[in-house]
Amino acid sequence: MRSNTSIHGFTLVEVLVALFIFVLSFVALSANAMYVFKYQRINEERFQSLLKANFVMQNLMAKSFSDSCLSIGNHSCANDDGSCCGINFKGDNSISWQVLDGPDTSITKKLIVNVQFQYQDYQGNLSITSIKGEW
Repeated sequence: MRSNTSIHGFTLVEVLVALFIFVLSFVALSANAMYVFKYQRINEERFQSLLKANFVMQNLMAKSFSDSCLSIGNHSCANDDGSCCGINFKGDNSISWQVLDGPDTSITKKLIVNVQFQYQDYQGNLSITSIKGEW
């Protein structure tokens, strides 16, 4: 005797194809997530470097025009006792600054603060510039 009930479902091949597509999608999304996390961390490092650069720039801008921290030339926080870079960044070899003659050499100086940062194989450099005047 024959039963009139019919069973509907997926065949083994259909299940395997669906599983393959799911695994392939998961692997692609996982690889993408790794890049997202890496570049998020790089952006965090860049933001921390910007905070450092701003702090050092504000410290330099608060100095008098004739202060030794503002002498024309290249300077580094690696050699600083904290008087130029601030106590938080004395000895930090990732921070340097350059003092150049400004547009009006008698009363202005151009300050450029550079901060280098690194995360894994990525190396970055951030610079901010300002003009210091004796007015």
